[in-house]
Amino acid sequence: MLFVVILVLGLHTLCAHSNQDVPKWNRLRVTARKMKAPSALPLTEQEAKQNEWTLIADDCKDGSSPFKGRRYMLNNDPSTIPIFDVNGNVAGLQMAYDAKNQLIATNSPAYMKIGKNIHMTAYFTSPENICDADGASRRKVGAVGDKLVLVMGRDKYMDIPLYQKQMEKQIEGSSKWKLGQCFRGMGTHYWYGISNGMDCADVSPFFLLYNKGVLGGWGFTTIADISSPRVEHPPNWALKFFFKEETMPRCIKKSEATHNATCLLHRCHLYQPYLSWIQNFGITLDLDNCTF
Repeated sequence: MLFVVILVLGLHTLCAHSNQDVPKWNRLRVTARKMKAPSALPLTEQEAKQNEWTLIADDCKDGSSPFKGRRYMLNNDPSTIPIFDVNGNVAGLQMAYDAKNQLIATNSPAYMKIGKNIHMTAYFTSPENICDADGASRRKVGAVGDKLVLVMGRDKYMDIPLYQKQMEKQIEGSSKWKLGQCFRGMGTHYWYGISNGMDCADVSPFFLLYNKGVLGGWGFTTIADISSPRVEHPPNWALKFFFKEETMPRCIKKSEATHNATCLLHRCHLYQPYLSWIQNFGITLDLDNCTF
């Protein structure tokens, strides 16, 4: 199996001084292993057009769509789909891939199959504001967003705590988020609904990254065979840097041998993959980011 991850790095966090402040994210980038030259994404629809991104859907006009906003794609690569609100400001990000590349069943409704593709989606503002001109007009041009909202299914959303202390309070209650490892230069990982004995079909598509106590990144994950310059495939030995041993799913650790055997037969070129991911949010490169 191939655990594919899209790490959203790119939210550069500025000027968050207290739990009452909203972190100010001013850039959106993807891919973690290209830290020196991460892939920047457009912050406005105008910028997207200028850089040859193509409009693939206007879900503000299509009332039957489960998604919000105007979605764009570059070079026919669906792994990274920026979403813009009705006023042309970035409002979310989506990852999609052909369902035939899915290697095992997915039970989470957050993997939404529309047509031939499976979609994973996150918004950077309240979904109800994206197609509303008045709501969208209150957003600052050039800012990434004011919150992170994960799409957990059709019309089902999860707001993510902006601060790590808020997340820890949730975990003390009944939250399904589990603390992972802090990887210096990236941040502290949190994984949704994981356990040692879980079935990989129940894996959730999301993880979070907190940098110095502030939400600075997140990622999409899936067990699928995806090839894209914006998708990463960390090797098996790297898992210990992302998961706590006591909650790391054993089914994921076992998947590399199965995938490598398949690759011998099909000539895969995916860097000894096991984990494939896209990280797309605003991580800073501060090497002392494991405290909060």
